[in-house]
Amino acid sequence: MDISVKTVENHRQKIGEKLETQKRYDWVEMARKYNVFQS
Repeated sequence: MDISVKTVENHRQKIGEKLETQKRYDWVEMARKYNVFQS
């Protein structure tokens, strides 16, 4: 595999992981705001 292609794949994977983390964080913040965890 070409090095540049591999770099792009790794970069894309890192961005994907960051987005997943951000999504999860946003969900937790929203849930906390609406007191979802106080059952």
